[in-house]
Amino acid sequence: MKTSFFSGRIILVLVMAFFLSEKAFSYGEWDLIDANSGVSVFERWVYVNKDLTVRERKGEFSVPGTLSSVVKIVSDVSLSKQWMEHVSDAYLVSRLSEKVWYTYTYFSLPWPFANRDMVAMWMLGYSSDNKTATIEIRSRENMIPEKKGIKRLGNYSATWIITDKGSNNIGVSFSTISYTSPEFPRVIQDPVLRSTFMQNMKNLQRLLFK
Repeated sequence: MKTSFFSGRIILVLVMAFFLSEKAFSYGEWDLIDANSGVSVFERWVYVNKDLTVRERKGEFSVPGTLSSVVKIVSDVSLSKQWMEHVSDAYLVSRLSEKVWYTYTYFSLPWPFANRDMVAMWMLGYSSDNKTATIEIRSRENMIPEKKGIKRLGNYSATWIITDKGSNNIGVSFSTISYTSPEFPRVIQDPVLRSTFMQNMKNLQRLLFK
């Protein structure tokens, strides 16, 4: 019980620290940049500080099913290899509870991008009416040792919002952002990221339709 208590306190402090720091950010309006096969992709600018402004991306679509079935699939990191482009390995590192766990993901990226990996904490919560599930994902760079020659992805966060709209209709929203400067000029990097993000959303949509 003592270990569980202190683990819970640590998680609470981490989550509060993130959201308190996030309040200082300035957010632009969401702009629709692509819509295809029932998937809509949006972008907005996020002002982090005077030296850094980054893009946040969001994908939205609807699928038939139940809230629990969709949550089960998107929260299973091992399934990300079936819908995320360039993911060659992904697994559960440890589980603190049914609502908090850690994962590892390895990205085999095409040239000129360097291969990289990510360790992340996932936090699952439900609305009071149990109609909406939210999963917050936050990178945890130092949880496990870095691998030689592999760049560790850090300062990353993502959010799943999964909503039961009734009549066997589930709304899925996934947003992602990295609070670091682009590795390459935006004119080179952004078209690749946009195309990959849209393809990921379409892949996931097809997986959820099965």
